[in-house]
Amino acid sequence: MSVRKFYILFIVVGVVLSILSCGTVEKSYMSLNNHDYYSAFNGFNDGLKRDSSACAYGLSLYYDSPVTGDIDSSIKYILIAERNWNEVSVKSRLKLSPFHFDSLSIENQKQKLGDDVFYTCNNRKSIDCYDSLIEFQSWNRNLSAVVRDRDSLVLVAVLKKESLSYTISMLEKYPNSIFRTELQNAEELFEYQESVTTFSEDVLLRFIENYPNNVHVGVAEDSIYSIYHSIEGYRGLEQFTKIYSQNRNVEKAWKELYRRYTNNFKAQLIVEFDLLYPNYPFKEEISLDSELVDIGFYPFSDSLGIMGYSDTSGKWLIQPEYDDAGFFYDGLAAVERDGKIGLINKKNEKVSDFVFEDIETDTELYIVSAGDYLGVINRNGDFIFDTVFQDISILAEGYICAQKDSLYAFYDRKGAQLTSELYDFVLNFKNGVCPVSIAGKRGLLDINLSQVIPCVYEGIYNFSDSLFIVVKRDNYKQLSDRNGVIVNDSLYQEIHQEINGYAICIKGDKIGYLDKQGKRLIENKFDGYVDYDVLGNFFNNRAVAFSNQKFGVINTDGEFVVKPKYDNIRNLGHSFGVSKNGKWALMDSSYNIISKYDHESIELINNNYILFGKNGKFGVMDLKLNVFIDALYSSIYKLGDFLILENDLGNALYDFGGNEILSFDQWAFYNADMNFLKVIDLESGIIQKYIDKQTGQVISHP
Repeated sequence: MSVRKFYILFIVVGVVLSILSCGTVEKSYMSLNNHDYYSAFNGFNDGLKRDSSACAYGLSLYYDSPVTGDIDSSIKYILIAERNWNEVSVKSRLKLSPFHFDSLSIENQKQKLGDDVFYTCNNRKSIDCYDSLIEFQSWNRNLSAVVRDRDSLVLVAVLKKESLSYTISMLEKYPNSIFRTELQNAEELFEYQESVTTFSEDVLLRFIENYPNNVHVGVAEDSIYSIYHSIEGYRGLEQFTKIYSQNRNVEKAWKELYRRYTNNFKAQLIVEFDLLYPNYPFKEEISLDSELVDIGFYPFSDSLGIMGYSDTSGKWLIQPEYDDAGFFYDGLAAVERDGKIGLINKKNEKVSDFVFEDIETDTELYIVSAGDYLGVINRNGDFIFDTVFQDISILAEGYICAQKDSLYAFYDRKGAQLTSELYDFVLNFKNGVCPVSIAGKRGLLDINLSQVIPCVYEGIYNFSDSLFIVVKRDNYKQLSDRNGVIVNDSLYQEIHQEINGYAICIKGDKIGYLDKQGKRLIENKFDGYVDYDVLGNFFNNRAVAFSNQKFGVINTDGEFVVKPKYDNIRNLGHSFGVSKNGKWALMDSSYNIISKYDHESIELINNNYILFGKNGKFGVMDLKLNVFIDALYSSIYKLGDFLILENDLGNALYDFGGNEILSFDQWAFYNADMNFLKVIDLESGIIQKYIDKQTGQVISHP
């Protein structure tokens, strides 16, 4: 056969085979479209070597069909189809185009399969699945999301396992994780957690030494500080500042040491601290606190009614910002904000949170209320008692009594309970003893909380420093010493407290007198009268007595030195006021009448002055009967060591020397606290001034 004939034969055979091949591929695609998967598979598989791209694409579709669902095989063949696409003739491309065989379809199928793998990994939440996808599908259009989700799963696994070794292995395996910072944070956290198994000082120190660059070193330093901070008093903090000068809490420790040592900035303790700790790093703070100690802070409101504090010159020391404000005591004051009360110091620093309805200020401990319950905080704002009690009293002798479920128990000042809850009520200690009640019966406790007078009486009251009035079941009274021994045999209807060495007693409805030992000195022979328990007490060895409907004066022997012939008598110390027919006259110490009966009233005030009424007006004289405030005022009344005078212009304030402190105006005067009076403008209701009770100094509104 000639060469030419052979060549022609070769071309003819090729064309025939090509025609036969395309026909086979077309038939396979038609079978696939008709869901004849068996025929389609056989056709594509048989033609794979001849038409690798077209048949590989068909096999990818076959393995992606519901019959097989073999995604790995589907990906294998779509990659073959993509790789061999360029070998497909133009004629074959045109012939197979009705079956959507083209480069775009191959790409779409590939990315569709990539999406399926991504969704599968996403559903499985499998790190290995994502790893495989990243390794073998660099073409996957979800690759950035795959990396993100894989790295996120790694982080979740690390945080879940809480294992240092596992975390280190993940950091080594995924050095380029987008959550590398978080993984490193976890590594440092697990270093801390696995090293600090207990919060002992030694363990914490070892962690700091082994991992000096760990971010949790600061937390370990805080824990060491907490150990010393939790030690009661200031010694622990003092030791901390010496040992841990490089600890990040050292400045905080110094300030807390200063606060604790000075008990929240008490004046005398500030001076002591300054001398004892010359290396204190905040010397300017000591200087400021020392200055503030001597400055008076006075609570006033601005024009909007907001409270702040000013000095004596009217300069604002703390700008108005509070709804209400009280006086400072030993450097602390109770202030109100948004209906809640807290404590501040003179630097306007918060000492306690604003969580209370009321605070009873004291020098050391503070009774606080929250809702219907009471508690106790100290000068640092720390709770000694939570607010769970119905009533609380701070007692002498270092005790506190608190009521829960209607009964009282005793506690020490650190909050430790010392007795069971069994007392109906508790009064304060006086002279080392404390009246109490159990099941309605009264008795007496000593400073050891032992019953020295058993709780068997209806009542118990102070008679003198060493004796007590006990009330028996029939309501008669006797006297007992502090050991429960009855010191008098007689029963009395009433026994009153000893005053000036004598005590009024009543027996058979008659008034008599006992001495301070409880012995009867004057028999019960005088009639009773209104206010006998006040007017009938001995003063300068003389007492007012009532007999046959008239008043007289008796001596300590019970004899009348002024016969009972007056309608009323007032003991004025060195003299007397006597009344007849509704008018009063003055009687001197020799019992001589030394004035006309032209006074409407005579009354002893403050034990040193005489308030008298005359012609519808009032005045004041001393005990020597020298008038120093003329009877020119519509009323005069005593407020502490001051006199309030009233006339048509309003009220004025005088001292007992007759000196005017505040002139007449529309004032109202009240006790602000134990140290100051407050002066309120009657029209506005605003506090305009304070009066120092000791010095009489007037502090005016800014």
